Amino acid sequence: MAQKFKIGDVVTLKSGGPSMTVDGYESYIESLEGSIRESEIQVLTSWFKDKERINGSFHQDTLELDDED
Repeated sequence: MAQKFKIGDVVTLKSGGPSMTVDGYESYIESLEGSIRESEIQVLTSWFKDKERINGSFHQDTLELDDED
């Protein structure tokens, strides 16, 4: 799956929420009944709530570029 965002892009969840900075991508390797497959790629993000930095990961199809720049 192609990556939709670049590191440093500002994104939000399509359902709303805070502006988040894309920190990178991560994929997970899963093992199911002896077979190995790669799961969906997750977008690593960070944002601030008050003065606390919060990190989260989301499927890229749930995110969109923040148009408030």
